[in-house]
Amino acid sequence: MSGPGYRINELKIKGGYTGTIDLNGKNLKVTKNIAIWNGTILVPTGSVLQNWKDLYIYSGGTITASNAKLISVKKNVHISGELTAPGGDHTRFVVHGGFNIHSGGTFNHSDGTVNLATQYKGACANATATINIEDGPGTGRNFYNLYKSARRHVYLNHDIKVENDLTNVGKGCIKAKNSSNTSRNITIGGDLDLQKNNNFKANSGSVIFNGSSTQTINSLSNFNNVQISNSDVSLNRAATVTGTLTIDSGATLDINSYNL
Repeated sequence: MSGPGYRINELKIKGGYTGTIDLNGKNLKVTKNIAIWNGTILVPTGSVLQNWKDLYIYSGGTITASNAKLISVKKNVHISGELTAPGGDHTRFVVHGGFNIHSGGTFNHSDGTVNLATQYKGACANATATINIEDGPGTGRNFYNLYKSARRHVYLNHDIKVENDLTNVGKGCIKAKNSSNTSRNITIGGDLDLQKNNNFKANSGSVIFNGSSTQTINSLSNFNNVQISNSDVSLNRAATVTGTLTIDSGATLDINSYNL
């Protein structure tokens, strides 16, 4: 990564600090954890915030990075305070572990993309990295675009909502079941693109398409339950539903000359 800046071992901003650390277009690379109990880290245009372990934003802490060049976290993100993420595509906010919004935490997605480039080893059935939205879907807890890359896997600890597109381009899967074997649901407001036949393990959960404009389904993975709640949803390839397909009153699923 190019650009002027600093590299430090660990960053802890303790309670009682009320100021702002402004990266001011520079790069800050942290070898271990970043932990913010209070105060603000501002990551403005051109700035990079990168660490090689976990990112903890506690209830009094804030990271504001809507215009950041990049936030990169080698392990897990934990949000109990407030994170305003970069807008834009999958190159600007990359997480190599799990993504946790704890109860009371706020995630402002900035119409951007969370790229889960998960690296934790293990089969899909035994995934250890989690998408953990403790209070469930809602304002300040939803994704805008969720982009899954790399060859490793994640599981859903709670239901999630993706307001726009959900894409999986790597070999890794999204397992819609938590560690207690409870199946979880995914609500999608945009397009679904699953490019490998093992990109999604539905279990007994549902995928719900409830957007307000055209949505497309492009999946090599099988579904269990599917609910269509939008008047303009169509297939971009053949699809298999092993459970129940529900089409709400006023909704439409165009199979578009493909097999269902």
